[in-house]
Amino acid sequence: MQLQAQFARGQAQFEVNRADGSTAGRLHVQPDECRDDPSAACERRFTINGRLQAFGATLSCIVPVRNDTAVGYGLQTLSGVCQSQYGRAYTIQLFPH
Repeated sequence: MQLQAQFARGQAQFEVNRADGSTAGRLHVQPDECRDDPSAACERRFTINGRLQAFGATLSCIVPVRNDTAVGYGLQTLSGVCQSQYGRAYTIQLFPH
């Protein structure tokens, strides 16, 4: 299943929609490490997490984000995992566009 995610900068979240435009859920971007450290040497890390409606289930998803200085945050392909209320696990990938 392919979903479209649009990042809302002012809210630090992805609005996720199906191909028909209906809402599938929301994924929040939260700081994981170095949130208040001004040092340039700090490897800033974030976590994207939230719930999506897909495959006839509610999925709880988590995607780690690491600071890749070679490409920056916006050009990374991100991978994580989602789990349904039935215990099934799915992989999730976020591709840059």
